[in-house]
Amino acid sequence: MANYAYKARNSGGQLVEGVLEGATSGAVADILLGQGVVPVEIRETKAAAKSSGAPG
Repeated sequence: MANYAYKARNSGGQLVEGVLEGATSGAVADILLGQGVVPVEIRETKAAAKSSGAPG
C-alpha cells in the first residue's frame, strides 16, 4: 500500500492535514469520509503515515 498526503475540511470547516496509508486515493477518501471529514486534496507521498492516536 502507498502513503497519501491529504487536506480535508472537518464539520466546522477547518482545514485538517495528514498522511494515511491506503491501496488507492479513493480508499483514503473513503477513510476520511468515514471519519466525518471531506477530502479537498489527496496525493501520493513518500512520507510515512502518521498515527491518529494520542501519544503514550
